[in-house]
Amino acid sequence: MKDRQTHNTETIATDRSSVIESNRISFSYAGENSTAAINDVSIHVHKGECLLLTGLSGCGKTSILRLLNGLIPRYYEGTLSGSLYIENKDIANLPIYEVSKKTATVFQNPKSQFFNLDTTSEILFFLENMGTPFETMRERLTTIASFLHIEHLLDRNIFNLSGGEKQMIAIASALAADTGIILFDEPTSNLDVFYIEKIAQVLRKLKAAGKTIIISEHRLYFLKDIVDRALILKDGKIAHSLSGTEFANLTDAQRKELLLRPVTFDRCVFVQKETRHDSAETVNDSTADTRDSSDRAQDCLKLDTDSYTHIPSASTGAVPSYKNTGSCTISGQAAQTLHIEQLAYRFPKEKTAAIAVENLSLRFGNITALVGKSGQGKSTFVHCLAGLTKPKQEAVFIGGKKLSASKRLEQSYLVMQDVGYQLFTESVSDEIALGKNKHNQAADIGHILSALNLTDLKDRHPLSLSGGQKQRVSIGAAVASGAQLLIFDEPTSGMDYFHMKETAALINACRAPYRLILIISHDFEFLSLVADEMLLMEKGKIILQTAFTAAQAEKTFEHLRMGGGEIGGT
Repeated sequence: MKDRQTHNTETIATDRSSVIESNRISFSYAGENSTAAINDVSIHVHKGECLLLTGLSGCGKTSILRLLNGLIPRYYEGTLSGSLYIENKDIANLPIYEVSKKTATVFQNPKSQFFNLDTTSEILFFLENMGTPFETMRERLTTIASFLHIEHLLDRNIFNLSGGEKQMIAIASALAADTGIILFDEPTSNLDVFYIEKIAQVLRKLKAAGKTIIISEHRLYFLKDIVDRALILKDGKIAHSLSGTEFANLTDAQRKELLLRPVTFDRCVFVQKETRHDSAETVNDSTADTRDSSDRAQDCLKLDTDSYTHIPSASTGAVPSYKNTGSCTISGQAAQTLHIEQLAYRFPKEKTAAIAVENLSLRFGNITALVGKSGQGKSTFVHCLAGLTKPKQEAVFIGGKKLSASKRLEQSYLVMQDVGYQLFTESVSDEIALGKNKHNQAADIGHILSALNLTDLKDRHPLSLSGGQKQRVSIGAAVASGAQLLIFDEPTSGMDYFHMKETAALINACRAPYRLILIISHDFEFLSLVADEMLLMEKGKIILQTAFTAAQAEKTFEHLRMGGGEIGGT
């Protein structure tokens, strides 16, 4: 692959005027002595262009967007040098409300930018603050709702929306400002494949309308025919600059060499399952210099074959050597199962059950994927299963013994989708140690830190980390807990290719005959590396239970991308 980037600047021959010009920008966050978040970067973006920023978590993508929307240095303080012009205005001399008239931002977590309880007020919030006349606001609302096809989401309680619906409201709020430049910070990290397709449609419409789009993303396949250029960042610098054609034509080997997620979501993504336990199927060794230690990187990537022999079983105090071979035995006996005879839950004031699962059996020693569109009840189901939420009706058995919700809670650990809700301590190492319980005091915190590439961050406050880094901290706490029922709710949201592979390796290393791992995920590339079995949930019911094969995964992915319909199992 030809590398078009020889210096830490990038230009493109064109007669279009630049709407963004950054010249040798550098920025370091206050209180951090590490490498600059943005390091001597010059970027020129032209009107109507769609520019992709990608790279490993913490490489500077979000920091560049914060610079463009004025949050750096006004909200995020630090040391800034260089110049930045937006629409020929030096934004260093502009108050932030003037910057907001030039750039609008859609954040990774839409809840972080909501100020109202209902959707209509949220969409109009910017216009109200600008003193826009009522009739103008009404016309703008009608136009935006029609443009995004979200008429059915108006006048709704924001907290009753699914993740995809909330993201659509966030996009509508950004469009209300009618800026020429729209920034997207990983807008699909928490979305299902159906809403990713809807986001792609919105981006195409925005581009056709002449908007300038800058999007930071790890998921790339939906952008293949949208982006005009792609900048791959590393350590705050531009490592590679690709044209839209070069980006779209990246081979599978090339994108792995660059540590990128799939650019084309074809059959090769799903067939990785067959080699997931082969230590040879690792990230290309030539990219090990992206880590602070190549030895640590190899330690992470070999976790497929090296079990955590020092993480004790909650029941026995020792972890038996175990590798999944399609069947699981404990002391010569068939592995125990978790059997759900009945598990039902109905939200207060609702007439219809949100969850109604019956006659479902899951085998310990397996990793089971729970997939489905947003808002189908997956998170509610695992909350009930883990005992975090009290079901209306329940009959759950492990090894033939019926367990109450409180008993299940003692044996479960849930890594939540929004990991910020379960980060409590002042440092990464303390956070992982907090996960240890009375049954698992022997857990090696240092090894877990190393395996998740968190050693150099061990003294950092967890809430100061990037989204992917926070996710890895929570996964480390789950591993340290020694729980028999491990539940992961979107463990790779906001995660780059390299760390997704690490997460898959770590979860595979957690396999044991006494442990059942259940994963909620929209990330089929990740699931292809870990899952033995797949459950498809729709409207609170399990409509499909099948082995996770390449053919079945591809069929299910297409089923979800198209929004549902008939699907068959194997």
